[in-house]
Amino acid sequence: MRIAIVVAVLAAFCGKSWAAPTAETLYSEGQAAYERTDYAIAIERWQESYRLSKQPALLYNVAQAYRMAGDCVHALSSYRQFTAADPRSERRPLADEFARELEAQCGQSSLEVAEPRGLGNDSHSASRLKVAGFATAGAGAAFVITGLLIGRHASTLGDEVTRACAQSCDWAEQGSKDSTGRHYATVGYTLDALGVTAIAAGAVMYYVGDRRTALSILPRSNEAGASVTWSGSW
Repeated sequence: MRIAIVVAVLAAFCGKSWAAPTAETLYSEGQAAYERTDYAIAIERWQESYRLSKQPALLYNVAQAYRMAGDCVHALSSYRQFTAADPRSERRPLADEFARELEAQCGQSSLEVAEPRGLGNDSHSASRLKVAGFATAGAGAAFVITGLLIGRHASTLGDEVTRACAQSCDWAEQGSKDSTGRHYATVGYTLDALGVTAIAAGAVMYYVGDRRTALSILPRSNEAGASVTWSGSW
């Protein structure tokens, strides 16, 4: 029973490695968010889709979402990124037109702070978190395996005592073996519990690293201030 539970936990963690969303899924999620005017989510999904696929058309989508959200600076920067990545695109003339309009609005000086957010600025930390998750889960698996081996030894000692004392036995001789077996069983269960906990913690760390959150600060058009939106793939 204990082995079955451990195997199930390990299978659940390993299965996560191929459960990550694809670029196509992220694109569709971004499109749905854009259509409902949830531009912060659309930007986050399309940026992640671009990170995975490197399709220049996604940069145009990101620029459109920034423009619709009223973020002049980052929209202009994203249009420039798009035209640089795909200068022969049929959308190039439209992107250039939007860029000229935005340039007049937010000015050239704003471009110095127009580094697009979410196109990998936190990918390094997310990657480290995923690696840490694997390492933690790996250590947990080692604990579990050790616990299972010790538990097996404890079971063997218990079987020997049971066979020896099936009818009658010298408990002075068998008592020590029984005590040792019980001690090993306790150690085995403790290691199993620590291992499963570490595997679960590693899975959570990997999940958080893989499904990054995003903080978007979008200036409001035609009024002072900005809207702050927290989003993530959960």
